[in-house]
Amino acid sequence: MGVGSPVSGVAGAVRIQRLSGVALSAAEAHGKRLDATGRGRVVREEKPLSTTGLDLNALYDGHVEGAKVQKSATKALHMVMQFPADLVDGDDAELMLAHARTFAEEIFGTSAIFADRVDRDEKSRHVVDLFIAPKYEKKTKRQVQTAISTSRDLKALAARYDRAPTLRGQGQALQDAWYEYLRDRLRLEVKRGEPKKQPGSDWKSAEELEADRLKREMQKLEEERKAVQDKMEELNSKSIQIDRRRISLEWSIESFKDEQKEFIKKRKELTELVKSARIAAKSLTEIFPYDLLKSFQLLRDVARKAFREIGWLNNDDRFTEKSKLSKDQINELIKASETISHLSNILDNESDNEYYYEDDSSVKLS
Repeated sequence: MGVGSPVSGVAGAVRIQRLSGVALSAAEAHGKRLDATGRGRVVREEKPLSTTGLDLNALYDGHVEGAKVQKSATKALHMVMQFPADLVDGDDAELMLAHARTFAEEIFGTSAIFADRVDRDEKSRHVVDLFIAPKYEKKTKRQVQTAISTSRDLKALAARYDRAPTLRGQGQALQDAWYEYLRDRLRLEVKRGEPKKQPGSDWKSAEELEADRLKREMQKLEEERKAVQDKMEELNSKSIQIDRRRISLEWSIESFKDEQKEFIKKRKELTELVKSARIAAKSLTEIFPYDLLKSFQLLRDVARKAFREIGWLNNDDRFTEKSKLSKDQINELIKASETISHLSNILDNESDNEYYYEDDSSVKLS
């Protein structure tokens, strides 16, 4: 019957079940997989290892035959021994059974065990079941008789380890002895589990342990589900931000397309203006001789040089106070110079490049 303790640490665990006649029959049915619990634990088709067989009632009767059995509710002890799973090979059933028997015989005597079993079809592969009815020589004034006692050796064990003679104290002493056996005889690097914080039994059946494991798995899955949900919400939030950015970019693209259309429109208009200007320039040469324009340019350039020399213009070709010209006179000279420049640009431009004229409002002779 595979069981375990949540405080066994990596030291393994051991416990005692006191069996009545009914409980002994139930243990036999369980070992033979005749009960629902036994069948429910089967995970593989593999026979148990046993040096005695599985007929517990018959084995018990043969074991106690001729011995004095006290009238008590407890007929036998069921000792369940769990080897540390991290330190012992669970496939070596013979090794575990041999050490389990040796340990029990050192406590209860060599004639105490009437049945043993190592289940191989369960998920747990580190549990040994021993069925014990300790014998001792009971001496009276008249005779010496073999007797059965299920409490005598456990009380002595409790006293050896300075534990209380109660059932709990006996269980603690049994765990102390099992820990020392694993450490000293098997040379395992065992560690004691944490002391119990609450009174009462801390042992759980295989079904209870499996339920606890499934509960932990469910909690883990729930945590993982929540983490995934949080991640999905984060991704959804980022997706919304990306979608908003996409819409913003689409609007920007549409706006850019509109501006591009307007730019192309303006460009066409400017091109038409340039063409018109060139046509006008050709007409202009017919009514305004090109040589006359060049003469005006020459006069402007000579005047600009003269103005610089007499100090009317500075190095930036701006009129100084020394010229003593009025603002209107300066503006007329600037307009005349700009007109000559514009006419010259029109008549001289023979390229196909588009161009435009800047509006320079500064007081500067062009």
